Amino acid sequence: MKPITLVLFTLILCSCSTIRTSYEYDNQVDFTKYKTFGFSEDSEKLPVNELVRKRIFAAISKNMVTKGYVAADNPGVLIDLQIHTEDKQQTSATTMNVGGSYGRRWGFRTGVSSTQFHTRTYTVGTLFIDIVDMGTETLIWSGQGTSTVTKKTIPQEKMEAGINKILANYPPLAE
Repeated sequence: MKPITLVLFTLILCSCSTIRTSYEYDNQVDFTKYKTFGFSEDSEKLPVNELVRKRIFAAISKNMVTKGYVAADNPGVLIDLQIHTEDKQQTSATTMNVGGSYGRRWGFRTGVSSTQFHTRTYTVGTLFIDIVDMGTETLIWSGQGTSTVTKKTIPQEKMEAGINKILANYPPLAE
């Protein structure tokens, strides 16, 4: 994985309408028993600059607090963050045809065709948010958001909106 800076989270959380999210969870877990949260040591080492890491933590913390959780040194659930980027290419072709003719039935006809290929290289990034039960040290919920990386910086509100979209189904509703 290449070094990631503000670019990745500009991607992921820049435009919530283009973020693809998914989640899964352990349906045997009673999520109502958890009241506190904290971040894993690995999350503290997320390969982004410190300013971005603080913004990510703030957005996740705000989301968890609005759901009734409290940040704690000895939490019930631990939030573990990971990121992954992948370079991709997209190729498209444009064909242009020009033709003409002279005469009616048996006349002269000619034409020229040209095809141009355009290749675009872009980066896709994914933010993984795993939630672990601290008592059993088992994964109980996992969510991810994937989008195209851009180089624009984004406001905190848009980052929060992206993280909120990833965490929209945490905790899962009781069945």
